[in-house]
Amino acid sequence: MGNTQVFAYDKEKAAALSAAVLDVPGVVYEAHSTDFQTESALSSLVATHFAILKVGPALTFAFREAIAAMAAIEDLVVATGRSDVIAVLEQAMKDNPVHWRGYVAADGNERIGRLFGLSDRVRYYWPDPRVEAAVKTLTRNIDAASVPPGLVSQFVGEMFLDGAARLSRRIIEAKVGAVVARYRRATGAGRGPSPV
Repeated sequence: MGNTQVFAYDKEKAAALSAAVLDVPGVVYEAHSTDFQTESALSSLVATHFAILKVGPALTFAFREAIAAMAAIEDLVVATGRSDVIAVLEQAMKDNPVHWRGYVAADGNERIGRLFGLSDRVRYYWPDPRVEAAVKTLTRNIDAASVPPGLVSQFVGEMFLDGAARLSRRIIEAKVGAVVARYRRATGAGRGPSPV
């Protein structure tokens, strides 16, 4: 996986390596950087003895998607006191480029690569006090606003017509939860013993 592309798992190319583990009873492989693989590819990894699926940026990427979706909603429904979370995040990244500079090409697409790259370098900036404050303002604004279900669906892909949790929490849980659910289904979690 790079910042702009995902290499799909090819079980044919990994066949010799996959078979080698059979000589060591009770051992499976850990697959590093399984982020953004399809559920089918994840299932293939498990079936071919790569039973430990390491995931990282896909989860934080999903969190960033939730924040960006809420920021887009906020721009449409909040008249004053907006969080400007994307601008704040960008400024934090520009002020301290150590976490993204080596991963993002210095070209006309730098902003997109910095904010939306698959290696999710944004994840290192959530603890920045300015960004934390902007996220708190964003979630407060989203939770206080009257957000039509169609607008939520436009940016999140779900309407959330019911549920007791705050809207901001439901949006974050939906985005991050979708990634977790894909891994759980691919690994057979909750269906008994591993297929390995």
